[in-house]
Amino acid sequence: MKNYTAILTIFLFSLLLMLLVAPLRGYVNVMSSSLVGFIAYFLLTNYFIYKFKSKLKDLWIVLAILSGLCILQVPSHIFDFQATLISLPDFLIHCLGILIGFIYYKSKKIIGITVTALALCFVLYVYFDGYGRWLDYLSFGSFSYTVSEEVPEFNIVNPKGSDFTNKDLNGKIVIFDFWNTHCGVCFQKFPMLQEKFIKYMNTPGIEFYAVNIPVRGDSIGSAKKVMNEYSYTFPVLIARSDSLAKRFNVFVYPTVIIIRNGMEIIFRGNIEGVDDAIERIQKDR
Repeated sequence: MKNYTAILTIFLFSLLLMLLVAPLRGYVNVMSSSLVGFIAYFLLTNYFIYKFKSKLKDLWIVLAILSGLCILQVPSHIFDFQATLISLPDFLIHCLGILIGFIYYKSKKIIGITVTALALCFVLYVYFDGYGRWLDYLSFGSFSYTVSEEVPEFNIVNPKGSDFTNKDLNGKIVIFDFWNTHCGVCFQKFPMLQEKFIKYMNTPGIEFYAVNIPVRGDSIGSAKKVMNEYSYTFPVLIARSDSLAKRFNVFVYPTVIIIRNGMEIIFRGNIEGVDDAIERIQKDR
C-alpha cells in the first residue's frame, strides 16, 4: 500500500508541474515552457529517485513522473496530431528532462554532468533557433526556406484587368507575397514588403508583387478597396480563386515565394529572408 501511495504522490506532483508550466506557452512563449519544463522535470526526477529509492525501483519512479506528464498531453497529440505539432517539441523536451534527470542520477558524476550539459545545449539551441525552424517547416515545408519546385501554370489579374501569366516571369527574379484581406500579419508585414520593393525597384530583372488570394466573405474588388486605403507602391495581383494558392503549395499567410527565370520556385518563407535569397541567386549567375 505504501508503494502505491508513493507512486500516486509522484504522479500527482508530475501532473501538477505540467499544469503549472503549461500557461507559459500562452503568456510568454512555447520555448519558455520548454526550457523551464526541462529544468523542472530534471530536478523533479532527481528529487523523487533520491527520496523514494528505498521504497521503489527507479523505473517505477520514472514511469510515474512520465505518466503525470503524459496523461493529458498524449491523448491530445493522438486525437489532433496535426493541430498539436506546434507544441510537440515542448512536450518532447519535457520528456527529455525526465530522461536526463534519470541518467544524471544513475551515472558517474563526470558522465552525468557531461550528458546534462549536452542536453541543455540542445534545449538552448531549440530555444533560440531550432523551434523557429520547426515553425518554418510546419508553415512552408522547409527548415531553411530553400525549395526546388516547378512553377505551376497560372493566370492572375493585375488591378488594370490585364492578365499576368508564366510568360511574365521569364528571365526574372520574381517575388510573390501571398496575402488575404483577413490576415492581420500580412498587413503588419506590408511595410517591409514596401521597403524591399523600393530597395530593388531600380535593379533590372527583380520584381515584387503582392498576390491577393480571395477568401470567403470577400466581395468583388475587396482587395483593391483595402489597398487603396494605404500608400504602398508595390504592385498588386489578384487571384481569381484560392486554387492559385493551392497550386503554389501556399497554405498559410503571409507566404513569400521567389521564382527564378520563370521555371523554378527556389524560396518559400517569410519576407525577412528575401535579401539573403536574392543575394545567393545573384552570386550563382
